[in-house]
Order: sequence, then structure tokens, then C-alpha cells
Amino acid sequence: MRLSVIIPAYKQTDLTVVHIRECMKSSRVPDEIIVVNDFGDTTLKDRIAELPRKCPIIYGYIREELGFGYHASCNLGIWLSRGDFVTLEDADHVPLRDGYKNAVALLEAR
Repeated sequence: MRLSVIIPAYKQTDLTVVHIRECMKSSRVPDEIIVVNDFGDTTLKDRIAELPRKCPIIYGYIREELGFGYHASCNLGIWLSRGDFVTLEDADHVPLRDGYKNAVALLEAR
């Protein structure tokens, strides 16, 4: 089963980079990480490109202030996702080392 992690990243460049780095250290690395930057700091794309990867990172940037902010980022991330399981996480979330592994095992058991 494929696991997608979606991170809306509006004005949270530093926290988003930490979040992605911690995702890569998980005991169960996601199959993809989708970062959606809603009209925020454009340097985030370059900072993500510098990170070591254990899975693909898809980067989306919303170029116009649409007035939907966080919700637009979430919707775009879900639309881009190819996962069987999707987790939507705020940029300041730091996943537990076994969090994804335990969640996928629980969902697969149902």
C-alpha cells in the first residue's frame, strides 16, 4: 500500500524542511511527499532540492493569492497524491519515528 504525506507549507519554509528531513528518517518512509506552497517563500523549492531523498518529493506552488490559503494547498495535495493512504500534516508537525509504520499496519489490518 502506498503512503502519501501532504504538507501545506505557506510561510513555513524552515519548518517544512525539518518536517521533510524527519519524514525521511521514519522507520516506514512515505512513498511520496507532496509539498504545496501557497503563495509563500519561493526559496522553499531550492531548499527541498538540496535534501537527501529516500522517496520522491512533489513540489507544487500556488502563484496567486486565491483567498483559500491552507484549504487550497490541502486540496491540491490530495489531487496530486497517488497514495492508497494519505496523511495531511501541518508544516510544523514532526512525525514519530514509527508513526507511519504503525498507521499503515493499522489501516492494512482493517
